[in-house]
Amino acid sequence: MSNFLAIATVTETLKQMLNFVVSTDINGAEAKAVKPNSSSNILPKLGVNIFLYHISPNSAFRNADLPTRRDNGSMSQCPRAAIDLYYLLSFYGDEITLEPQRVLGSVVRALNVSPFLLRKKIKEVVSTVSHLNTSNLYDEVELVKFTPIQLSLEELSKIWSVFFQNSYTLSVAYQASVVFIDGKDKPGPSLPVRERNIFVMPFNNPSIESVSPQFVKSGEEITIKGINLKTESVKVLFSSISATPEKDKIKNDEIILTLPAGLRAGINTVKVVHELNFKTPNEPHKGFESNIGIFILRPVISNLAAENVTSSIVNGTVYKSGNLKINFTPKVRKDQKVVLILNQLNPLPGKPPLTYSFNAPVNNGITGPNICETFTIKIPFEKVVEGKYLVRVTVEGAESKLSFDQATGLYNNPKINI
Repeated sequence: MSNFLAIATVTETLKQMLNFVVSTDINGAEAKAVKPNSSSNILPKLGVNIFLYHISPNSAFRNADLPTRRDNGSMSQCPRAAIDLYYLLSFYGDEITLEPQRVLGSVVRALNVSPFLLRKKIKEVVSTVSHLNTSNLYDEVELVKFTPIQLSLEELSKIWSVFFQNSYTLSVAYQASVVFIDGKDKPGPSLPVRERNIFVMPFNNPSIESVSPQFVKSGEEITIKGINLKTESVKVLFSSISATPEKDKIKNDEIILTLPAGLRAGINTVKVVHELNFKTPNEPHKGFESNIGIFILRPVISNLAAENVTSSIVNGTVYKSGNLKINFTPKVRKDQKVVLILNQLNPLPGKPPLTYSFNAPVNNGITGPNICETFTIKIPFEKVVEGKYLVRVTVEGAESKLSFDQATGLYNNPKINI
C-alpha cells in the first residue's frame, strides 16, 4: 500500500541515494531536485540534478484493480493508480576537469548496481523529511525500479528547448516503475473463508461445427454437431434463453433438442455451455462455452383474413385494397421488419402471375406503450388484381414456408381470395 506521497517519496529517496553516491566518488559533489531552468545559485555547481518531467499509466497494472466496486455500489477492493515516472538527470561541474562526465559515470554505475529503491532507504527518508513522514511507500509489495531510457538527440533538444528554454546540459533519462497510489477509502472487512476447495478437471472446450436444419419452425428439433459437446452438466443457450437437453440426446459429437419457447423469428444464435459444480456451494457455475452456431427460425402463418376490402375498376380490371390480418407464430416484436408477399395463383391466360409485396405498418401496428410484441398484424394492401394468392411473410429476412401438393408438386397453401 502507498498513499498520495508515493511520487514525492520516490524523488526524495532517489535524491538522497545519489547524493551519497556522488559525494563519496567526487569531492564536493551533491544531488538536488529542482527545475533545470532554475537560477545558477539553486542548481548544483558540481553534481546531479533530478527532475521529474513526465508520468504515464503503467501498462501492466493499469487495469489490475478493475472492478473496485460491487453491483450494489459497495467497495470490493481499494482502488489504486499504477504509474511510471520519467526523470531527467542533468550533470554539472567544471568541463575542463570533466566533472559532469565523472558525476554521470558515478550515477550510471550506482543505478546499474542497485536499480531498486530499498525499503530500508525509504524508511530513512520518511523518518528524516518532515513533509513525507506519513508516506507508507516502504509497505508496498512492488519495489520501484529505475531503467535507463534511450532518448535521441532530437528528443533531448526538444525537452530542453520546449520545457526549460535553457541551454542543453549533459543529461540522461530514467524510468521509475511501478509506483502505486492507493485510494483513501478502504473496503469493509469481509467474513473469513470458511472452507477451501480445489476442483481439478481437464480442459475440454466444446466446439460447434454445424446446426441443422438451418431453417426451422417453433417447437421443432435441431441437431447440433461438433466436438467435446458432452459433459456432466450441459446447457444450450439461445441468445438469452437457456435450455437443458435430455440426457439420452447428448453425445460427444451431437446434441438433439427441441427449440424452447420465446425465440424470435429471424436469425438466431446457439452455443453449448458446460457448467461446473464445485460442490461448495452445491450449485452450477459458469464453465466452458462453445463458439456460436446460427440457424433461422421461420415465422408460421396460423390464420388469414382479409378485412375492409374495397374495389375499383380500371380498364375492365378489378383491383382490391384493404388489410390482411395475419396471425403469426412466434410473436413478432415491434422493432422487427415484416413484409407481406402475395403470388397470384390464377393468372390471366397468356400473362405471367402477378407478385406483390407490402410492408407492415410502423411498429407492426403495436401502439400500447407497454406492449412490445404481438401475434397478429394487419398489413395494408392496395391495387391488387382480384384473384387467388399464395401468402408469405418475411420477418427479419426469415421467410414463412409454403406447402405444396404431392401429386402436382405445386404450391397450394397458405392462400387467400382477394
